[in-house]
Parts: sequence; structure tokens; C-alpha cells
Amino acid sequence: RDSRGYNASAVEMCRFLVKNLEYIDPQTMKHKEKLAFWINIHNALVMHGYLRYGTQSYTRCNMVMQASYNVGGTLVTAHDIRDFILGISRSRSSLLWLQALVSLRKHRKVSTAKHPFAVLKPEPLAHFGLSTGMNSDPAVRVYRGGRVLEDLRRAREEFVR
Repeated sequence: RDSRGYNASAVEMCRFLVKNLEYIDPQTMKHKEKLAFWINIHNALVMHGYLRYGTQSYTRCNMVMQASYNVGGTLVTAHDIRDFILGISRSRSSLLWLQALVSLRKHRKVSTAKHPFAVLKPEPLAHFGLSTGMNSDPAVRVYRGGRVLEDLRRAREEFVR
């Protein structure tokens, strides 16, 4: 532990992992792996942004959403991930959120996003995996490719309770 009480090795490991994101090629990932990867990166970026800019004001909140990581040689922000990679733009957000909440069937549309890392099909359940750090957001957890849809369904059920 350092003088501030941080576990120095954990902080160094986090820095190492973030630095090595630039060598990852998300285009080679399968759909579920990519979905889990981008949800995890989104939430890590938001947490990183709050650690860097603080939690006190709306201006800082906007700065938090603009914090970026170099992934595969491309700078991405939480905003980019939400709107252009996962295809959950704010204009469609309410409809997809409601659809994910009440629908038992999967309603998917082919994404029109042009981002090179975009998922092929937006997943409405992704709403229940994304956090912006607000009290009303779903709990943050780590998602894995093979179980991402099951974990997102569980997150939806927990959120509704």
C-alpha cells in the first residue's frame, strides 16, 4: 500500500491493462465477446473519469463521459461506446430501454453505426449493463462473453426489483 492507502500493485495492474488496450483488435471478437468487452470498457471509462474529474458537478459529469482509452489504435469514450459501438443512441434510448424491460422476445435491428468496432446488432439488454455512475443506474459488474446475455437478463431482473 502507498501513503494514500492504495494497493499500489492493483493500481499498476490497472494501468498496465489500460495501456495494453491499444493492442486489442475488437473487430476479431465474436458478437457476445464484443458486447461484454464494450460494456466492461464503458463502465471502466466512467469509473476512471470520476476518479480523475470528481463527482461534484454537471460539467464534470460531461468530462467523465469524454474520458478516453486507446483501444486498437482508436481513442474511444464512454459516449462513443454507448452511441456508436453499442448502438444505444440517446434518441433511441427510451424506446430500447422500455423494449428491454417488457419484452420477452428479442427485437433486434441491424446497426447502422459506421464505427469500425460497432456490434452487428444492438442489444437492448445492454442498458442494464451500462452505468454512468448515477444512483439510479444498474449495478456495475464484470461481464464475460459466454454469459453476457444471461448476466444482462439477471441485471434487468435485479434492476426492476
